[in-house]
Amino acid sequence: MKEGDNSLNNVTHSINKVPGDPAMRVYTHEDLKIMQAWPLERKIQVTQTRILEWYYHYGGNVAVSFSGGKDSSVALDLVRRAFPDVPAVFVDTGLEYPEIRDFVKATPN
Repeated sequence: MKEGDNSLNNVTHSINKVPGDPAMRVYTHEDLKIMQAWPLERKIQVTQTRILEWYYHYGGNVAVSFSGGKDSSVALDLVRRAFPDVPAVFVDTGLEYPEIRDFVKATPN
């Protein structure tokens, strides 16, 4: 993908809204293929936009499900860059590795 292309517009125009919930979107397989090809900076920017939409849609009454893994760690970091007071919720099933449990406990909440 070259800078300045309009692939974001292509995805935006093909999004189907879920009836009854304006914040929810349904992406096609083609949309996802386009988005996977985006540069990292664009993925972060689009994710930050979705975080803002999510936060304001629910009036700030939100939390991040936090497992201590790489994906939830990145999600929590991105959310807290915009909204530092959003809580992280960890469910200890008793099956987590001790290192994961230690990492979660060391993460400010």
